[in-house]
This record gives sequence, structure tokens and C-alpha cells, in this order.
Amino acid sequence: MRSRPDVLARTIPSPPEAFSDEVEQLLKRLNGSAEGAQAEELAEELRVAAEHVREQLDAVERLTKSVQALHGRHEELFTLVPEPLIYTDRVGTMRDVNPAGEELLQRERRFLIGKPLVVLIARDDVATFRRLADSVRPGAPCEEELEIERSGGARERVILTASLTGRAHYILWSARPLQLLPRRVRRSGTYRSPA
Repeated sequence: MRSRPDVLARTIPSPPEAFSDEVEQLLKRLNGSAEGAQAEELAEELRVAAEHVREQLDAVERLTKSVQALHGRHEELFTLVPEPLIYTDRVGTMRDVNPAGEELLQRERRFLIGKPLVVLIARDDVATFRRLADSVRPGAPCEEELEIERSGGARERVILTASLTGRAHYILWSARPLQLLPRRVRRSGTYRSPA
């Protein structure tokens, strides 16, 4: 009769790298605790379990690659959009700014990330900004005309639109300079959400 470790080693395909230590520990625990048919049965259970783990890891790897590809595409599009975009978390801390946003704010991304967006809002418009941030709901973007403070103290009137992203963990802010909007849109007031 073959020894139990030989039976187990023969029947279990080489496990994924991350689980090899766990399988080794199981093999050591089984050594001396099972005889004949019982050892064969335990070995088969371990082989099946290792195969399930391998399949799950393969699925996770495929999903990870897919998510990474989508994330890369999203970053590419975020960078190329000509409209100033700013991502914040729900409390208003800036998490990302596209190049158009850097240009509008006249600040480099590295000086913006981690800072609260509210510090870039003109003092007179802070209450309006907070109301806008609090009113954003899934599937219902909100917008207001606000004044932002650019580097060096210069101010710019913008239409600031807030919309929730994904699972509502982040807010995507779009800042359209008022001076760039067509006159008829500025006069009509269609850019403002109802109060």
C-alpha cells in the first residue's frame, strides 16, 4: 500500500501559488489521521476543492483584467474631455481633476488632490455650493451658477453641475465657464436647476 502523502500528492493537482501553504498544512494534518479508502476519499475532496479554488482564481483574474481595462479607458476619456471635471468623495475632498479642470482652476492636479473643493468656491457662494452638494441624488444631476477662485485670487463664474457616479461614492463636478456659454443660454437661465 502506498503511503498517504504519496496518494494525496498524486491526486491533488498543483494548487495555485497563494493556496499552496494551506494545502501543505492540510496534507500534514491528514498525514497519520486517515487510512486506505478514507485517505483516498480525503485526497479526492482536496483535489476537487483545489480545482474549485483554481477556477475561482482564474475568474477573479479575468475580472481584474477586465476592470483594469475599463479603468484605463475611463482615465483616458477623463483626461481627454475638454470640459473641466473634478471628482470628489461625498464629503467634498477632491480625488481627481482632469487637465481642463487644472487649466480652469490654474492649479496643478497635485496641489488639488486631497483638498476640499469648497476652498475653491467664492466665499459668497459657499452656502449655495453646500446646498448643491447636499441635493445631488442618483440619476438627478443638479447645477448652479457659482463663482470659483482661481490661483492668484482671480474669480470665474461657472455653471457647476454635480452628479453621483457609480455606487454614489463619488460626485463628478463639471465646471462650465459662464463666459463660454452661448448668450441665449445665459439669458434664458436654462442652465440653472430649480431652487
